[in-house]
Amino acid sequence: EEDKARSQLLKDLDRFAEQYDREEQARIKAEQQAQLRKEYEMRRWAEEQARKREAFERSLGPTPVAELTNTGTMRRAALDMLRKQASVLPPQPDAKAERDKRIAELDQAMAAAFQYLLELVRELNEIRPTSEQPYEFIYLGKLPAVRLSEAFVDARKRHLHGREVHDHMFMRFRITPSVPAKAKLLGEDIPRCEQYLKAMKIAFSHRVEAKNDFGKVSRAEFSVTGSLPCEIVLRPDYDAQLVQVELTNVRRLGRVQYRLSTAVFSDVVDDLARYMLGVDDDFERLARR
Repeated sequence: EEDKARSQLLKDLDRFAEQYDREEQARIKAEQQAQLRKEYEMRRWAEEQARKREAFERSLGPTPVAELTNTGTMRRAALDMLRKQASVLPPQPDAKAERDKRIAELDQAMAAAFQYLLELVRELNEIRPTSEQPYEFIYLGKLPAVRLSEAFVDARKRHLHGREVHDHMFMRFRITPSVPAKAKLLGEDIPRCEQYLKAMKIAFSHRVEAKNDFGKVSRAEFSVTGSLPCEIVLRPDYDAQLVQVELTNVRRLGRVQYRLSTAVFSDVVDDLARYMLGVDDDFERLARR
């Protein structure tokens, strides 16, 4: 079981490393294309409104002549009967209105979280605070004192049932050990660690301490001086009325996931920020209820 858990952790971190650089490039490209996309959407909206207006005008025809009685008044018996029945029926729930209300509530919670994280990012980059609790990292173990910096947050949107909503958002930041992090590694962990650190663009050095009979390095000491990547991803599920919170390298080793209801998510964004800063562990306690 321990080997399986470690294997899964390595797979998760390998996938994180592969996606990290690709998503960084995609984010930059998305920012460059944002203005062009906005102009295109405005043109498309204007054209669609023009088509709808033309179709509506074409659909207009002469007003049909209503059937009249001998006295020249319109017969209304069917309408009166339907209205009489409607007056005694219990009110029917509007499924579409309820669905739209739930979607709006979750989207508003995501929008509020994004605004909060924008402010948090500005403060982190200006202050570069030191976490009050250790951060645990693959191969390096627990790092007792790290500074948080190089933070940014981004959000992606999509259209759902005729309205634009938040699809997902992610916040990335990096932690820098106050003193170089050192680790002694054996066997296959040596090339894996080297490959991971290079993929994540983390400054490091290593010293060979022993080789086997075939000249292959069997023991080495790594010294990490660069910053290490951390990530928070928020993914709303509008059907289930849940938000999936995914943390990678945020105090705990590897990836940790939580699924929170809209109400709980709205209340724990500040707890999540305090958790990042190592102030307390209230976020973990609330998210696991």
